[in-house]
Amino acid sequence: MNVKKAAAMDSDVLSSEVAKLASGITKITEVLKLNEEIALKESSWRFSESMNGFMKKAEEEIVMLQAQEKAALSLVKEITEYFHGNSAKEEARPFRIFMVVRDFLSILDHVCKEVGKINERTICISVRPMASNPTLPPVFPGLTGRHHYSSSDDDEKAKLSN
Repeated sequence: MNVKKAAAMDSDVLSSEVAKLASGITKITEVLKLNEEIALKESSWRFSESMNGFMKKAEEEIVMLQAQEKAALSLVKEITEYFHGNSAKEEARPFRIFMVVRDFLSILDHVCKEVGKINERTICISVRPMASNPTLPPVFPGLTGRHHYSSSDDDEKAKLSN
């Protein structure tokens, strides 16, 4: 489960929605019973049969949802007890543990990014060539911008000027 989504959940809203589904199924069942009492046409019977099949499946799904809700809340309580120590304090907001985990993961992600940036800078500094070190002789002395003349160079200049 995504921790951010779990942190945004409200257990009261979840329980309320499951209860509304169960209540809605009960109301539909009552309407179907009234329809069967009143209906005399074949098309109404086919509708009732079809809806009764749907209702049976829907009721099974609601029972399964309620069981899963109960199991999930029990597991959340167990996790809270394990990490927090006292789940009774968190009884009103059982999903609060996910907010704590979400915040922790956010801080951890931020720290990991910062460490990555520091590592990149360290690697760049250690890999950078040492071209600016004045104590090392140039690799190509003729390309340094300075030209050293020897006496033979002066002789050749004199011959060219004549």
